[in-house]
Amino acid sequence: MPPHWSPIASRSRPPSPVRSRSWKAGLRFVFGVITGVAIGLAVGFMSAWVRRHISDPQISVTISLLTGNAAFLPAQAVGASAVLATVAAGIVMAVRSPEVLDARPRLQGYFVWDIVDFLINATLFVLTGLQLRAIIGGLGEYSPGALAAYALTVTAAVVFIRLAWFFGVPSMTVLVDRWSRRPPQQMSASCSSRSPSSSSPSSCRG
Repeated sequence: MPPHWSPIASRSRPPSPVRSRSWKAGLRFVFGVITGVAIGLAVGFMSAWVRRHISDPQISVTISLLTGNAAFLPAQAVGASAVLATVAAGIVMAVRSPEVLDARPRLQGYFVWDIVDFLINATLFVLTGLQLRAIIGGLGEYSPGALAAYALTVTAAVVFIRLAWFFGVPSMTVLVDRWSRRPPQQMSASCSSRSPSSSSPSSCRG
């Protein structure tokens, strides 16, 4: 036994740096998720309340366009997940819009967001095309087999996520309708006649 050994000293060893960093990373992750979702919910309900008391469709649609930034910026400022904040605000607005808006602002907002969605998708495809030469130039160190394995893995992940979305969203819609005591939403004939197993991989773009 070493001359300076003591059971008290052996029990009071400092925590491992790796374990301490893991705890800090986990707490930071939990903080980012909870705070981001909370900020998004608050911004979404606030935006819904403001749009309920506005009769001008143009102003209402403008507020809907700014709601995402209103949730993103505060979450990013406090170190939370700004993406989750934006998604939470969008979900709140999607659920609350039929209750707080008339038909006219909802129709105008639908057409405006349709154009915005088209422009964003077109911009993303253009940016991806501009980066294609640099991406292909950096693939020289990978074998064809590794590239094929990566491509199959990404494709399988995308198809699996879309299958989970197609099968999970109707069940979630029924649960939300039951919780809110609303009549169940009926799917259109074109959507209900399509098989999720065939439409999931066939409708992937890009």
